[in-house]
Amino acid sequence: MELAHMVGDQGFAILLSFLSVGPIRGGGGQKITNFDNYVDTVRRLQVPGYEQARSKFGSQEVADEFGDATEYSPYLPETLEKIIRL
Repeated sequence: MELAHMVGDQGFAILLSFLSVGPIRGGGGQKITNFDNYVDTVRRLQVPGYEQARSKFGSQEVADEFGDATEYSPYLPETLEKIIRL
C-alpha cells in the first residue's frame, strides 16, 4: 500500500488495523513487530509538524527544553512547531 493512502482519516483507520482488526473481525491480528518504529511512522503520517521536527529530536537544545516534558506533550502540534523553530 502506498504511503499516500496512510494519511488523513482513512489512513488512520488503516494504521490502527495493524494493531487490531477490530470487533467486526473478532479482534486480535496484531502485525507490529517493532512498536516504537510503528508509533514513529504513525506520528510521521498523522501528526502535523512531526516530520519536520524529528530531525531535531537528538539535539541538545531539544533535550534541554523538553527533557522533563510529559510523555505526550513533545508530540503535540504546537510543541512541534516550537521544536521546528529551535
